[in-house]
Amino acid sequence: MPAQYLMKGFTMRLPVKLVLLGVMSMSAVGCGMGGDTTAQQQEAPATGRVAVINLDLIAEKLNRDEAMAESLKSAAASLQDQLKTLQASYQSKFDQAVQQVSHEAPAEADSEKQQVALLGRQLNVKLSEAKRQAQVQLTNHRQQLVAQFRAEVKPVAEQIARDRGLDVVITKNDTVVFAFASAVDITDDVVEALQAKAPATSAPAKTAAAPAGQTETK
Repeated sequence: MPAQYLMKGFTMRLPVKLVLLGVMSMSAVGCGMGGDTTAQQQEAPATGRVAVINLDLIAEKLNRDEAMAESLKSAAASLQDQLKTLQASYQSKFDQAVQQVSHEAPAEADSEKQQVALLGRQLNVKLSEAKRQAQVQLTNHRQQLVAQFRAEVKPVAEQIARDRGLDVVITKNDTVVFAFASAVDITDDVVEALQAKAPATSAPAKTAAAPAGQTETK
């Protein structure tokens, strides 16, 4: 079995854009008592009003989109190296089996060749599973980065919306939000608050676990 047939390269696909979607729910904001009706409506609107934020734009203005992309790139490179090491180990094991068969007597060669072919198939299955697990790990890493960023933005967006008398925050997305007034867009306020709160945010984690089977060298 040719070496190039046994082992095939692994390409880690990175997402083109970090899509940040969802809804951030807030507790209802009570209306103040007293005063004329008009003033009360201006100062404390009824509950159920919605604020809108653009998470992609927030990430861009805070340079978090670049940090997350770099973290994904680093994780992918690490997984790529781990898979290459595992591939080399499997290839070495297969090559040794092929060499052993070449030294066998003709009477025993046919049986040994069948064993080598079986070994090749088994190693291919193991390598394919390692690649699959590596892709899952990268996907999980991406989701973790997005969740971490959303968790950082959520309390700030909630507070700004609450200060404006808004009690629901949704993320801007053309497939979900058809239209909205610019007055309910709190994106810039959220950016300013996050910049003031943490000018130098910690870098996202860049590590990734080794794919299953990497340590196997036999």
